Amino acid sequence: MFMYTVKSVMTQLTAPEVVLQNISETLRKIDPSFAEEERKYFHAVDVLEKTIGNSVSPSADEYIAATEQEICAELIYVAWLGFQQNMECFRNPVNTLFLKLDYEDFHRERRMHTLPAVQQALKTINAFHDSMRALPAEQRDLTDGITSYISYLETTGYKLAHYFGFILANQFLGHVLPGYCDDTVTTMQYAWDLREYLKLDLDLLD
Repeated sequence: MFMYTVKSVMTQLTAPEVVLQNISETLRKIDPSFAEEERKYFHAVDVLEKTIGNSVSPSADEYIAATEQEICAELIYVAWLGFQQNMECFRNPVNTLFLKLDYEDFHRERRMHTLPAVQQALKTINAFHDSMRALPAEQRDLTDGITSYISYLETTGYKLAHYFGFILANQFLGHVLPGYCDDTVTTMQYAWDLREYLKLDLDLLD
């Protein structure tokens, strides 16, 4: 029973379909433009599956699964960095200066490709694109709607994931870290900065 519970928790935290569902529900709440981005993505997936299907190897389904695996692994990574950032701010207040850095720097985007799940996904993605080179240009372009959606998640999604990890730590660390006290000033500044950057109502996340 204990191991079943651990597996269940891990599924909620790491399974691509669950992570994507959760981030999608969040984005629907706070970003009026997301519904159209999501609609275009599902349409692009449907067209790619029907047009390309198993005519190349890896197949269209394997490519789509790999792209979702990659972005989900990256979102989990960035959320964990946000959680860790909160602990670092508690242990040494000078670490609150992370807010003066560029987002890509405190998201540590240059390291993402070293994650095992990302490396595995990229092998499939790159192999799929290699196979697509033999197809007509109009068929190669069928992945544009998918890469556009992933690009959206890489810009808006990364930022929300890091912020989510940070505010989650506000609620959790007091249970496990003796003497912990959340930094309300830094939290408010982070929320304000992100709200101004994304032009989204983060209050809807409460």
